[in-house]
Amino acid sequence: MITGKVVLDQDQDQDQVLLVHAQGIVKARVWYQRAVKVPLVKTKMIPTGNSKKSLVLQLGKHVLNFQFGDIAYNHYDKKTLNEFSILPRLSGGIQFNIVEYAEMKPTKEFLDIEEASREAEAELLLQLKGILKEKKVTQKKMEYMLDSDQTSVIGSMIIEVIEDIGQKREIKYGEEKI
Repeated sequence: MITGKVVLDQDQDQDQVLLVHAQGIVKARVWYQRAVKVPLVKTKMIPTGNSKKSLVLQLGKHVLNFQFGDIAYNHYDKKTLNEFSILPRLSGGIQFNIVEYAEMKPTKEFLDIEEASREAEAELLLQLKGILKEKKVTQKKMEYMLDSDQTSVIGSMIIEVIEDIGQKREIKYGEEKI
């Protein structure tokens, strides 16, 4: 778009081209679109209060788990409470860990359409946060709809921004191609 080429004498068989210093800014309107699907029924894991602890001994690449009985929980959250290193990892390493298995119970949470729409908007804003922060937004459009089986809300966001799309490069005298 901005080249610094000036064409002289177009009447003759061969154009004469004069190269001059050129500088400019090229801006364009650019659209970004994202969509997310938020289910109206979600499964949340709630701790029951039951837990079981075990001692894990790690000798190099070998792992031994010491616990009383099996973990009878269908759903659990595994969390390392303490780590004790006896030898450095460079020499093979011996490490003791105290691990807790907390029982979790799945529960269903029902969202209405407005709550699911707000959640979709929050997720979309999180996804587009970098673009919204860095660029000048000229328009933002948000749409919501139920999917075909009416179990989820689909949120769609389109943002329009002004971007500098110019490519800057230096032309060195004598190296130009006409």
